[in-house]
Amino acid sequence: MPRTFIVLLCLVAGLVISGPGCTSKSSPTPDGGSGDAHDHDHDHDGDANHDHDPGGEGDGDGESHGEAHALGGAKIGSLSVEVTQFGEISSGAEVAFEITITAGTDPASIRAWVGAMNGMGSTKGRADKEGEKSYHAHVECPMVIAADHSLWLEVENAAGTKERASVQLHR
Repeated sequence: MPRTFIVLLCLVAGLVISGPGCTSKSSPTPDGGSGDAHDHDHDHDGDANHDHDPGGEGDGDGESHGEAHALGGAKIGSLSVEVTQFGEISSGAEVAFEITITAGTDPASIRAWVGAMNGMGSTKGRADKEGEKSYHAHVECPMVIAADHSLWLEVENAAGTKERASVQLHR
């Protein structure tokens, strides 16, 4: 009986401590990343604990993300995009990106991550559509950011085909 009570108490304590907030289905890897190279969405609905610069420039949604840095364009299959980074890249921090479609049809989804092309040690986040041709993504930086890491964009079209391209980060 006391053993069952202790187990139950530990389970309840774990639920109370974890609480609501950002959801992730990954566990840390030895390099400090999330170990998540699969396609899951990073959700910030509800309790949004963001590391935004309160004095920075926002994106019109009531959140301030820091200073805007134009990263340039990329061609992803038949889609052309321009990307803006808000704020600075740092280990483990969350950074916001604005992705504007300049040519091509809207994709079924856009996912983004900071890191290597294969996504190892990075957490992918889904970009949300915020205008006719504008998408907004919150991306968690890995704990270890190598000099050759970039912002990677993966576009999925209506047929389910995925294509990738990268842009250099502002550092």
